[in-house]
Amino acid sequence: MTQNTQPEPDHGYDASSASAKSEEVLEELAAVIDDLSNEVAARSTHLTQLTADVDQLGQDVDALAKVLNTHLTAWDDIHQESIAWANDWLIPTFSLYIELEGWSDIPALRSEVQALFIGYRAMAAAKEASMTPLAWHDSLDRSIARIPQHRMRHTDAQKHHHAAPTTPNTHETQPNGLSLLGLPNHPPAQPT
Repeated sequence: MTQNTQPEPDHGYDASSASAKSEEVLEELAAVIDDLSNEVAARSTHLTQLTADVDQLGQDVDALAKVLNTHLTAWDDIHQESIAWANDWLIPTFSLYIELEGWSDIPALRSEVQALFIGYRAMAAAKEASMTPLAWHDSLDRSIARIPQHRMRHTDAQKHHHAAPTTPNTHETQPNGLSLLGLPNHPPAQPT
């Protein structure tokens, strides 16, 4: 019997070729998954760092708020102490009743008195060698000399503020029925 050595008919399917292609696709897919895994790990590390940074920022904001609150409290204390100091000591000691009348209502005068108070405290505590009693008295004289300018600017600003024109409300009307902008108003709808 003779063997038939004819090749089997090719129906377009090569198992070894399909297996090789499947392996290529799986290798590509594994590479893509590996790349994605690396990207996720990198982003996770970045997210962890961002979380730590946000936490640190929150702590910094809390610390800053405490410092700011301390300074605001200290400034309020200085303000309150300066009022008592000015009214009980500065004004009577130097007979500044006229010059500092109503001083706490004028921002520039409040600033002058507070600066004098801070300088006086520094001089009294001997914290600043530059603020000697003589230097403080020179500062007092310069402050007293500036008071009329501060009062004049304050008075002028008050006059200007009260005389400043206001922007008209477009819905207000004048007695003639026209809007304040000079445009005719639409009369209200009449009931029928």
